[in-house]
Amino acid sequence: MSGSAASALRHVASKPEGIGWASQHAVLAGPAGKSLRRGKKAEREFSHELPAGAIASSSGPLQETLYLTLKEEAAITDSANIAQSYHGHIRENARCCWVSFPGKYAAGWGALVKEHHQDSVACVFLCTPEDGLGQHSEDPENPGRCFCQRIYGVRDFRQFGYLMVLQPPYTPERVRRHEEMAAAMNAVVLRADASLSEKEEAFKQAEAQWQECGRVASWGCAWYPTWLARVREAVAKGQRLKAVFFPGQVGQGKLSMESLSRDTTDLWDNVGCGGSQKCELATLDRLQKLEGSKWDYDEVDVSDFLGSEFTAGCPVYAKTEGKGRDEWRRGVLVMQKMRDPRDDRISWKVRCEKTQETFEASDLRHASVSIEQMQEACGHDVLLELLSTCLSGTQITAHEAARLPTGAQALRATLRISSIMELHSLRDSVLNGDFERRFNAKLASKAPTCKVEVDKKRFFELYEDSLFALESLTSHQLHKLGEMQGATQDIHLSAPAGAGKTFVAVQHVMDTLRENPSGTVLFVAPSEALGLHFLRWLATRVAAQSPKGDAALGAKIRHVLSRLRLLHEPYKHMLAPSLDGDRIVRRQESIGPQDFQLAVCDECHRYLHKDSDVGEMIEGKIAARRRLLLSDDSQSSAISQSYPEMQRVKLTEVVRSTKRIVAGAASFQLHTDTEETVTSLGTDGPPLKTFLFQLAEHSKKFEEYAREIAKAVTYVEQVLPGVSLHRRVAILTPSVDFLDQLRPILQKSLNQQLLHHSFRMESFSDSLSCLPERVLGLRPQAPKTHEYLILDAMEQADGLEQMVVICAGLDSAIRSSTEDLQTRAQLYRGITRAQLLAVVVNEHVRGGWLEFLGGVKYQDAELSAREADSSSVAEAAKKRHQAALARAKAEGSRSRQDEAEARQMESHPDAVHDAAQDASASPPGTAEASRPKPKAAAVKTSSVWNTESNSIPAPTELLFDPLAEVSREEVYATFDKEHGGRHDWKFDGDDAKCVSYGARLLVSAETASTGILRWCIKGLNSALEVGVIPAREAEDDRFLHENPGYGIKSKQTRGGDHPAFDIYGKYIEVIADLDARVAKVMVGETREQMLEVTSFDMPFQGDAKLAACQQFMRRWLKFLELFLLGEVVATHFMQGAQLVVTSVLLGSHVQIGRAHVEPWADGQDTIFIG
Repeated sequence: MSGSAASALRHVASKPEGIGWASQHAVLAGPAGKSLRRGKKAEREFSHELPAGAIASSSGPLQETLYLTLKEEAAITDSANIAQSYHGHIRENARCCWVSFPGKYAAGWGALVKEHHQDSVACVFLCTPEDGLGQHSEDPENPGRCFCQRIYGVRDFRQFGYLMVLQPPYTPERVRRHEEMAAAMNAVVLRADASLSEKEEAFKQAEAQWQECGRVASWGCAWYPTWLARVREAVAKGQRLKAVFFPGQVGQGKLSMESLSRDTTDLWDNVGCGGSQKCELATLDRLQKLEGSKWDYDEVDVSDFLGSEFTAGCPVYAKTEGKGRDEWRRGVLVMQKMRDPRDDRISWKVRCEKTQETFEASDLRHASVSIEQMQEACGHDVLLELLSTCLSGTQITAHEAARLPTGAQALRATLRISSIMELHSLRDSVLNGDFERRFNAKLASKAPTCKVEVDKKRFFELYEDSLFALESLTSHQLHKLGEMQGATQDIHLSAPAGAGKTFVAVQHVMDTLRENPSGTVLFVAPSEALGLHFLRWLATRVAAQSPKGDAALGAKIRHVLSRLRLLHEPYKHMLAPSLDGDRIVRRQESIGPQDFQLAVCDECHRYLHKDSDVGEMIEGKIAARRRLLLSDDSQSSAISQSYPEMQRVKLTEVVRSTKRIVAGAASFQLHTDTEETVTSLGTDGPPLKTFLFQLAEHSKKFEEYAREIAKAVTYVEQVLPGVSLHRRVAILTPSVDFLDQLRPILQKSLNQQLLHHSFRMESFSDSLSCLPERVLGLRPQAPKTHEYLILDAMEQADGLEQMVVICAGLDSAIRSSTEDLQTRAQLYRGITRAQLLAVVVNEHVRGGWLEFLGGVKYQDAELSAREADSSSVAEAAKKRHQAALARAKAEGSRSRQDEAEARQMESHPDAVHDAAQDASASPPGTAEASRPKPKAAAVKTSSVWNTESNSIPAPTELLFDPLAEVSREEVYATFDKEHGGRHDWKFDGDDAKCVSYGARLLVSAETASTGILRWCIKGLNSALEVGVIPAREAEDDRFLHENPGYGIKSKQTRGGDHPAFDIYGKYIEVIADLDARVAKVMVGETREQMLEVTSFDMPFQGDAKLAACQQFMRRWLKFLELFLLGEVVATHFMQGAQLVVTSVLLGSHVQIGRAHVEPWADGQDTIFIG
């Protein structure tokens, strides 16, 4: 994995491999609105139904289920039934060639290598050192290294087979066979019944062998060039290639050649095929890309080879078709039936262990007891404690053995989720591998031969359902919903993206429908997709509040949908939704006078503005007893909104996006209310990733975009290993025209660059047009052959969210026009569509909104509070917004005064225009004269933006730089004791005396030439001057007093030409912006009520120090307190001045002599001078 992707993965939060969800608990809303809790014991078999845990906001946590499967081992380390080596055989006249097979299916392998089929076989299996077991071959592409690095990467000693666990029976022949193989592989044999001390010693020996052998695969890689030679021989003969997959997992588990060696890739994840198979299939995909279709291969289910795998009398798990779901039942195999000619599948007769009834099944698994062994080794309570410890913050209530739909055995842990924050934390813990690593580390001490992993595909399916089923509100949302429920009038709910506007609206609609059994609700949205999203959310809530297996669920959902009407662009008809199977169908109705109980206008900033007549149409044609408006002005590109007057409720907590997404989007956010602080309750999450590129040839624009988007998808795979991207990635374009030109080229690029996937693209509307199978409790259909990525225009994405969003081509040049409003808004909207990971793909636009990212260097670090401060980051967007509005106003009024205002906004010091843009806004001949001198853009570091994949030049001029304030170092200055010692201050330990007359200068210990340098002083002496001086003048006590332009003075100070202010006895804060060379002075009676009294240009360049000067008229100085950042200086009355200096911790209280010192809560200390 690349360093950038690895660091992004560390920011996520857990990588276990076999995890899934299912709820066992429901809270049902009774007719009177009361909550009726329904408890049900978890069934042993896994179901694809939606979690039945529907929880109203006051009814408690959501009960979910976590599934952990046993980690697979390499076939060679568990191959006692494979008695001899096989080197492949390419027949001269064969029509096809078998090139990959899962070695753990011994009987199927036997059927293949007996060669009764007359096909060629390229598969290679080496079982003795003479044949090549344990030997390595040099990789010509990596001289000095074997193939292991390329096809396996670096794995731990257990994954690389240095520990071979021998299961019973322990016959002499089996023991001898394992010992011979272990000797060839430099591995250690461990009997499953060994004592704990023997197991610990075996672990140490195996790890030492792994280290000594260079951390390569114990079985070697000599098989790989032999296998490749066989396949090349078959291809040369024109034979069709065939690859075999695990039962029911055809086409799954494939990887790219590049991803094989990444440390986050789990080759033995029990998905699709084995670890070495993944190497084989990646090689075939790569050669197909390089050499063409002759390397195409068919994908086959291993079940076709399993006729002799199961014999009469053996215990098995068999899958039967139940009502609406599949069920795995334990039993004994009675007999094998003949192959069914209709579907060419073999079936068996099985006697159920529990009921003794006989049934037919076409899918079997051996009844291994490994999970039960793990439970027995640990003990129930100890295993429960291990789970609880590794999932701290989440309540674990039970665990038991279970079977997944694939037949894989699993440990099912029941847990309770109380809030969306817990849900996000669990998601992250699964993604970054923390949970799996912690659990396996603790499990090793109890059951050393067991390792578990989490099935992330299943986990995320049910995680997404839980997001919709979870009804628990945050305290902030609950408070705001209380305001809405208590209101008898219309309500306007405004909030930033991701704060849960639609979530609160869904709750409000559900309450309205319950309280008014015959009432109907109108949902107005800018797009068809948002309407479908809202309907699916409501259907999910209905399913969550229904009993598990409820036969009337479909009827309940249809009833709720019948009480809804939709209205979306172009707002010409209302739509009446209903269900046809799982598909949501909409019947057109005329817009007429209907008495709606509630009208919800979602994303109303899109259509309630002065250039739209939708608001008037809704007012004139639609009657509603109450209206609920949902808006976010930051997502609007309108010059001005025209909202109706009504009660306004504001949400300010972002709950569905990570903190980094919120921080990155803040660059383009519009803060209209400075009194409201936006916070995020999400986890930090991975950084936003950028692919900014130079467009070499305009005619190849979309080919270059397609190539960069394919790189972005590959990056997403690296950050989220093991997660299916099916309908979890949205690619957003600026327009339908851009989309239409990109689509065919992008499809071709994905096919060529990501051969291990079969990606197709669909719109948001298509992806949302059906209810999920799990919502309706339907049995899942056969695995899909394609993974669908969402590709849509930005205008269709409003109000929607995806786990991953790729923003493509959204940038444009800043022109101080209304076009800027649109670009800013769509960048903000695009980034905030992402829940977990946002990616930006864009050509280099000179003078564009994204150009600042060319000067940003990614720093793999924790998200700082300063970076997370959205208000400071958003200041640059606010200035550009104001400039565009001023320009629009000027163009509208055609007045000279407004033209001057527009030019003034364009020439703001923080925005440097290039000549062409300035000329477009200024009279001929004045552009160069009025344009500020360009400033070189300094390189900034950021943990929010990962810019390592950019290929654009560093900018020299920036029109927009949201990180200018955030990235600058801000230093709170301290008093320079050494300087004082050179200027008549006599120090004796912690005491100091000064007996000089005249001006005496105090300077900051810190010197800076860039960033912000500041300190706060309280003037307890009437004769005081403060300012900023050149560092080179710090030794001149009279410099500040005698040189005007460097500061200010108190009104009582004699002499000096500084501006005079009433600062005696008040707090004075000097803030020197050393980049802009401007100093600001704040004054106030208290620290909390300080106001700016003046600012002045600093008349020098280079290093600066802060300075304060007092005029001493007597031989003694009253120096009460010097309170500094990290220091406290206290004084007493005496001849001269006495200073006592001691270190303090912020937030503590320190008593020095008679002085009581209490640090300020904000961490900024104050210097008291008297």
